[in-house]
Parts: sequence; C-alpha cells; structure tokens
Amino acid sequence: DMVDLNGGPIAPGATKSFAHNIVGIVAPTFIYGGATNSDVPVKYIPLNYVSATLVTDQVQIYMTPTNVVIVNGATQSALTQAYVVCEYLKN
Repeated sequence: DMVDLNGGPIAPGATKSFAHNIVGIVAPTFIYGGATNSDVPVKYIPLNYVSATLVTDQVQIYMTPTNVVIVNGATQSALTQAYVVCEYLKN
C-alpha cells in the first residue's frame, strides 16, 4: 500500500501523523518513500533521510497500528510533499 501524505507542508522540527486505514497489521517489513522540500531549487530526498553532515537535517518515518508518522528535522527545510510506501504482514 502507498499512503499519500499531501496534508500540507511539514515544517522544520514538526511531526505529523497520517491515518493509513490498514486493519490487521501483524508486522511492518519495509517502510520507505520520497519527499520534496521547499529549497530553491527543490530537493528530492529519500525517506528515511540521513544527513552525513548535520543530524538535525534528518527525516524520520515510522508506522503505528493506525498512522504513518513523519518527523522532520529541526534544520531541514519544510517538506512540501511526501509519499511513504508501507510493506507489511497482516492477518
């Protein structure tokens, strides 16, 4: 399943949760995605994003039983669009 996270920009340092509406998840197996930010020119970044030079530029993604959560780093530009793909086992 792919969860479209077009819920408005995710500001630097902000955390946003998006309902995934998936019932019966037993275990996530792989969670990944991509995002754009508000830099000019725009940057296309992978999710989870790990900075080699600045820990506060990183972007974290994870899944709960009800939501996909994105945590934007304190010095990362606002995320303007993000897509997260969640692979999982369900009963």
